Amino acid sequence: MYSTLVVDDEPKHRKGLINLIKQFRPDYNVNGAKNGQEALEFILSNDIEILITDVKMPIMDGLELTKRVMALKKDIKVIILSAYAHFEYAQKAIALGAFDYLLKPIDSEGIAVMLGKVEDRIKLERRTLLEKKQLEAQLKNTLPVYLEMQLNKWVNKGLNENELKEISQIFPFKGKGAIIACEIEGSKNKDENYDPEEKEEIKQSIKYWMKEALNSLGHSLSFFLHSDEQIMITILNVSKEIEFHFSEKLNIFNELIEHVKLSYGIKITIGLSDENDNIFDQIRRAYMQAVTALSYRFYFEKDSIISFSQISDENNVSQTNVLKEEKELMIAIRQLQGEKVNECVEKLFERTIYNGLIPPQRFKDVVGTMILNQIRTFQELMNKEY
Repeated sequence: MYSTLVVDDEPKHRKGLINLIKQFRPDYNVNGAKNGQEALEFILSNDIEILITDVKMPIMDGLELTKRVMALKKDIKVIILSAYAHFEYAQKAIALGAFDYLLKPIDSEGIAVMLGKVEDRIKLERRTLLEKKQLEAQLKNTLPVYLEMQLNKWVNKGLNENELKEISQIFPFKGKGAIIACEIEGSKNKDENYDPEEKEEIKQSIKYWMKEALNSLGHSLSFFLHSDEQIMITILNVSKEIEFHFSEKLNIFNELIEHVKLSYGIKITIGLSDENDNIFDQIRRAYMQAVTALSYRFYFEKDSIISFSQISDENNVSQTNVLKEEKELMIAIRQLQGEKVNECVEKLFERTIYNGLIPPQRFKDVVGTMILNQIRTFQELMNKEY
């Protein structure tokens, strides 16, 4: 069961102990060495689990051998053989890290008890190591889930003081940075969507590619929103020595968009926040900017890059007031003037967005109001006709 090495400069004692061990443990693989130097060379080229060594030997004694074996940091249980007159050597060996000692002359009962003790210790340590590895594996799987939950909470609601300390210890986002919001859209073809396993692979790939793309700028961390699993949020902490402006780095995101399209046949749209002087303290502000920018994809192609600086909430459109152009449109419809209708529609849209793109939902509300008003106009016209 266990690979064992017996070290003694007396051939008779060495062979006798080897035979005794095989008598009690026939399944053991037992070898012998005549001094510490020979034993050390054997250990360096073989896997040994139990080392039983005499103290007094030429070339290299048992104490020096024990010291060298402990320095190797191999999981070897060292048992010292010592005559009563040399008991202080056994004590020194224990201090160096030896497992236990046996006093000479060695009898059958003594070796049987010692083998039982060392086997129990090896089994206990291996079981403990296995449990530790299993726990580490569980933590490895659980930690990303917990962190993603905390990161979602951080950008949406904020964290308490203890939670912020925890985040700062794991991800020290200090100094300037920004938020990137990325929405994943599309499928392999019109009829066949990716299955859940494939979708997860895509998400993990985009996470990795985003990190690779941003490596030249600094440290980054990506996670998916719980409220919308198609949106990935990336926190970018820019290196101090880099002069950073998103407008000069758009090629990074263009290459990422193209890479995703070529690899999976899907499109991604990216929303960028403004550059912030302290991303850790301004995380929620930057997050809202990036998500707001992404919401303006309504006006753009699906594989676009939209920065918060591009858009504006300013507009002169009232959702309830009937505009001058809308009144003209009503008159043109009543008079069946096709060219005038087109002209009025163009003016309406120009006036709606002439101060910059307005929030998509508000734009939809304004257009909806216009359509309802025109429906009423058509109804009035139809009622007059019939």
